[in-house]
Amino acid sequence: RLHQTPMRGLLEERWDAIILHQYNVQDHPIEPIFNDFLKLIIEKLGYCPKIYVNATWAYCQEYLEEYTSYSTEEEMWEDMLNKWKDACEDSGVAEFSIIPTGTAIQNARTLSWADDYGRFCNADPDMHHLNPAGGFIAACTIF
Repeated sequence: RLHQTPMRGLLEERWDAIILHQYNVQDHPIEPIFNDFLKLIIEKLGYCPKIYVNATWAYCQEYLEEYTSYSTEEEMWEDMLNKWKDACEDSGVAEFSIIPTGTAIQNARTLSWADDYGRFCNADPDMHHLNPAGGFIAACTIF
């Protein structure tokens, strides 16, 4: 069957660990949503697997100015990471369960020979997804 839902995938296996992928959290509190989501996972599974958060990277600088109130990539990335640290502390998920994918991408962006690791779609930069080199960095970090 081609159509799958996240809930179906969650229920089809007994998971030792679940990695949640975070999105831009600029003007939204994380804790209530994160806590409710964790409760839903535990309720549906009937047990509590290890929970990890894949903390992602900031938008590239050109998009920050157009789509957010952040001044720099560093400011956006630090804000997201701090909000996730607070959410993990509030929910009982250990801070070391935050996978620092965003840190790896932000650090790679500082290299003089590197691109921003964003993907280009229809000749426009894609602020959400990584190109193959960025995807490799993210995969290595998660692994």
